[in-house]
Amino acid sequence: MTLLLLALAIAILLAIRVPVPFAFLGPSLVYMAIEGQSLGMALRTVTNAASSFPLLAVPLFIFLGALANHAGIADRLFRFAQALLANVRGNLGYVAVGTSVGFAWMSGSAVADENIHHGEFIKRLDGLRTLNQPAVDVLETVLERGRSEGSLRTDVDALDVHLLISSYCFFQVANQHTFGYLFDRDLLAPERREHLRSMIGDVVVAWMTATP
Repeated sequence: MTLLLLALAIAILLAIRVPVPFAFLGPSLVYMAIEGQSLGMALRTVTNAASSFPLLAVPLFIFLGALANHAGIADRLFRFAQALLANVRGNLGYVAVGTSVGFAWMSGSAVADENIHHGEFIKRLDGLRTLNQPAVDVLETVLERGRSEGSLRTDVDALDVHLLISSYCFFQVANQHTFGYLFDRDLLAPERREHLRSMIGDVVVAWMTATP
C-alpha cells in the first residue's frame, strides 16, 4: 500500500510539471522516513551510483551536443560538407552521411536528440533546406518524364523517392555495428557495395513501375 501511494505521489507531481528529480526525490524521502530507513545510507548509495562513468557519459554527451548546436558548429558542419563535396557525383548522400556522423560525434546521437526537441535547433540553420533541393529537383524531373510516358506511377512524388533512398543509405551507416553483430554481415564491406547499390535501384524501379 505504501509503495502504491509512493507511485501515486510521483505521478501527481509529474502531472503538475514538478521537475523530474524533485518529483522522485520528495516522495522517496517521505517513504524512507515512514519505513524507518537510513537517509544517510540512501544518499551514499545515490552518490556512489552517480560516480559511474557510463552513467555520467549520458548527460555529458547531451551537454556537448547542446553546446555544439548553440555555438553554431552544426551550421558550419553542413557548410563544410557542402563545400568539400560540391563537385562529387552523388554528393547529397555523402553530405547527409557526413553531417550525420558529425552530429553523432556531438552528442552520441544528436540527430535523434533534434527530433526529440521537435527540430528546435535545425530551424535556426539558414539555408539548410537548399542543400536537398537540387536532388529533389532532379528526381522530380525524372518522375515527370516517366509519368508523361506512362511508365511510372502517378501517386508518388520526388520526396517519397528521396525518403526511400535516404533511409536505405542511412540505415547501413547508422546501424552497421549492431546489424553486423546480430547477423554477422558487414554492411560496408567493399565487395558488397555493388550488390547493395543494385538492390536499392531494383527496389526503387520496381516500386515506381508497380500498378497502384
